[in-house]
Order: sequence, then C-alpha cells, then structure tokens
Amino acid sequence: MTNFSQSPEQLGTVAANLSMHGACSHVKRNNLTVHDYAALTDAIRTLCKQSVFQAIDDAKEAIACGMAAVAEHTFRASMTKAGSDAVLVCLENGTVTAATDKLS
Repeated sequence: MTNFSQSPEQLGTVAANLSMHGACSHVKRNNLTVHDYAALTDAIRTLCKQSVFQAIDDAKEAIACGMAAVAEHTFRASMTKAGSDAVLVCLENGTVTAATDKLS
C-alpha cells in the first residue's frame, strides 16, 4: 500500500516504478517494438513528473474523505496511465512502433 506520508523521494520512486510498469505493460499488451529505450525512458520520466503532483493531490483528497483505498487506487492508476501515455508519445514520434506480423 502506498503511504502518502512518505518522503517526496520515496513517493517519487513509487511513482516512477508504477509509470515504468505501465509503459512496459502497454508495450507488451499491444505487441509494440521499442527502437529507442532512452527516448522512451525520457518520455516516461517527463510524464511521470507532470502527473505525480496531481496524483498525490487527488489521493490526499480521497484520504480527507475517508477513502484511503480509493486514494491508493487513484494514485496507482494515475501513475500507470502516465507510463502508458509515454508509450503513446513515442508511437507518435516513431521511437516505438507497432509490430507487423502479417505478410503482404
């Protein structure tokens, strides 16, 4: 369970791990090919940083309403989505592509 009283560094690590997991899951689930891991990592880092503070704020609001379990799931979903969104950015710029299994 995510503890929102953790230090910012600890929450940052949890957020980064969730974002990386979200990106990896998106790549595997959609049979994508990563051509530039550094570019994907940079995109994950950027979107994670852009998303983490809003995710923490949303989770704190849920906690204030007495919904700690919702807080956990909200944070996890937000950070996982950041990783998935990073893959979409890389699909747009060509550093990740869809695998073509069909023969022409």
